[in-house]
Amino acid sequence: MKDELDRTNNEQEEVPEDNQPGIRPQSGEDFKDVAHHKQLGHAEPIIKGNIKVKHRPSTPAIKRVPTGIPGLDQAIEGGLKKNSVTLAGGCAGAGKSIFAMQFLVKGITEFDEPGVYVSFEESRKEVYEDMLRFGWDLKKLEEEGKFEFIEYTPEQVEKIMKTGGGVIRDVIDKIGAKRLIIDSISAFMLLHETELKRRESALALFAMLRRWDCTTLVIGQYAQEGPSHESSVLEFEVDSIIWLYNIKKEDIRVRALEVFKMRGTKHTAKTFPVQIKEDGIVLYPEETLF
Repeated sequence: MKDELDRTNNEQEEVPEDNQPGIRPQSGEDFKDVAHHKQLGHAEPIIKGNIKVKHRPSTPAIKRVPTGIPGLDQAIEGGLKKNSVTLAGGCAGAGKSIFAMQFLVKGITEFDEPGVYVSFEESRKEVYEDMLRFGWDLKKLEEEGKFEFIEYTPEQVEKIMKTGGGVIRDVIDKIGAKRLIIDSISAFMLLHETELKRRESALALFAMLRRWDCTTLVIGQYAQEGPSHESSVLEFEVDSIIWLYNIKKEDIRVRALEVFKMRGTKHTAKTFPVQIKEDGIVLYPEETLF
């Protein structure tokens, strides 16, 4: 009997930390020391008397940037990864430009994150007039120093890349931009005839974008029947891919959105119905498409 008691006393019991109420520091150790040890995230257990407490290092939370698209953030763990590059692609009429501008405007008005829109195709006048229908006064935001619209040809951007960003980088620094739109990556990719050149150019562009401390959306224009071969060149280079659809169903068209890829994010494979309303795009995560 004595041998059994001695053996029991000499054994250390391993108990999860959550199941140990009232653990106190050992002699010579105060609560501040214990708390400090925990803050350091030590994986090795702390020995307290005959009890071994295991501490698991915590995983840093991924910083998220809310999209400002009602219904979308709840489907992607709160938003896009901070400073990531996302391809928003789709056919004509799917709502790509509205989606991108809503991300930019809501960033300014709801989250105090200035934004820059770089257009390779549409003019400032066209974009400003089109977005007024949603109540987005881009001229006013520009006058407040929170928004900038830059018109460039793809050829000009190609030259700018060789200098590390030039005017685009300067504008981002000037207004402290945190959100950036490139419209469109399709026009930029047309500069190159071979897949190798397109891939090299995309890699260089995205590397430059990631250095600017902005969360970026690049718009891609693709045919209705599905993403083109051009998009496959980009799939491995971007952090996330969101497809927008304009689907004909009998005598009507239905808009939809699919989160095709999003690194570091748990997301559903479901295709969501969306609507373009008077104040922008709304996604319906609980509804089915058909």
